[in-house]
Amino acid sequence: MCTCAYRGYFHYNCLYGKERELSQEIRERIIALHEHTTKSSRDIAADLYVPQSTVVRTIKQYHETGSSKSRARSGRPKVTTTKDDIAMSRLAMINPFITAAEIKQELPQSCHNVSVDTIKRRVRHRF
Repeated sequence: MCTCAYRGYFHYNCLYGKERELSQEIRERIIALHEHTTKSSRDIAADLYVPQSTVVRTIKQYHETGSSKSRARSGRPKVTTTKDDIAMSRLAMINPFITAAEIKQELPQSCHNVSVDTIKRRVRHRF
């Protein structure tokens, strides 16, 4: 546990572990406390064990967009669908010694532009 616990308070990461994104529940609680109480961002941060900068950023985003949901992120779109990933994993489960190239041949025609490395990654992350 973090040494901050001995000083009488906890960091968000100490309680919930390191996360990349604030949960929707915490975002909504921040907005609700901001809208329905006279608490400052410092008080809200202390109540929810989140950094004050997170509270300020969440409130600012809420005022800009009117929503507490996280913004869309850029990034390369996936080549395969969830259904394709399940099919790859199923083939690997049925025959554990099948190669990625053989899995590629077994997949439907729409998935033949998928690389062997992508198939290896999808199968590895499904297990």
